[in-house]
Amino acid sequence: PWLTEATREAYVPQMLNLQHLQGIHFKKGCYTGQEVVARMKYLGKLKRHMYRRAVSGGDLEATTPGTPCYLPDGEQSIGNLVCAARNGQQWEILAVLTAEGAASEQLRIGVDNFSTTPLELPYTI
Repeated sequence: PWLTEATREAYVPQMLNLQHLQGIHFKKGCYTGQEVVARMKYLGKLKRHMYRRAVSGGDLEATTPGTPCYLPDGEQSIGNLVCAARNGQQWEILAVLTAEGAASEQLRIGVDNFSTTPLELPYTI
């Protein structure tokens, strides 16, 4: 993921799947945030993960990282946009979503509704 000023403190590393990229070392000595990261691994239950989706049905040009995502009829956020990039005629996004959000074919990103299709990540979860 590419983090910006708006998203730099919004996620714990596990939400961004960094444990699957060897981006977290659980046996290393002390580092900033170690207690929170270790607590999530050993005691917590992570409710949001990063997913890759193809998005069609609109333009994400004006959307910024950190924009909240919703189910089409929902008022409660089910995640946030991490980043978006155009790929031909469609957009691809990385978004930290709940399981319910990841299972939905429709997402409201900011104020606009989009059709989405799951895409594989370049690593195994």
